[in-house]
Amino acid sequence: MSDLPIKPLWEDQGPFFRRLYNTWKESIFHPIRFFQNMPTDAGIGKPYLYFLITGFIGALANAIWMAPIYLIMFIPLAFTKAGWLPLVVIVGFLVAMVLATPIISSVMIFITAGLYHLSLMIFGGNKKGFEATFRSLAYANGSASTGNLIPLFGNWAVFAGTIILTIIGFKESHQIPTGKAVLAYLVPLFLCTCIFTMAIIIPMLIFMSCMMALVH
Repeated sequence: MSDLPIKPLWEDQGPFFRRLYNTWKESIFHPIRFFQNMPTDAGIGKPYLYFLITGFIGALANAIWMAPIYLIMFIPLAFTKAGWLPLVVIVGFLVAMVLATPIISSVMIFITAGLYHLSLMIFGGNKKGFEATFRSLAYANGSASTGNLIPLFGNWAVFAGTIILTIIGFKESHQIPTGKAVLAYLVPLFLCTCIFTMAIIIPMLIFMSCMMALVH
């Protein structure tokens, strides 16, 4: 097998879907080579767009897998006084979440990139600047988000893939030891996890409360 990366990649010229697929394949199956060859001074626009596209694909897949579960849970409500309204609300909620993914993802990627770069600075691992951090995070999160294409266990695939790819991305893009990359990732992980969890749990609790109110 050739040691050269697959071409064309996302930032090359060529067919859109081929570049998208090749970049996903290269970053998933050859992440060390991918991040070693990733430029760190070519701007953040293209990796940001890749992150948005793949993130939307992952969100759409997740909504499709979750839809049957919600149907099983809420179809019995159609035989109560609430009627089909809860089911309509469920569908609307899933559609809204998918459509809101680019906005939510955009906010999260810049916040987490800033936190991770600060962490890299603390551990002396910011050798290539903020752009290298952002690009690594965008490609790592973008490729890992497609783990949602896996039914039921997609969220676990996304979680594990994000950790592995981001650490490799930090290590190779900043050219730092593995230990520094791991520490730089783990320090803000707890904070990011708390923020993300609250952003999901609070709306879900409000939503479930509304559903219960409709039933009663």
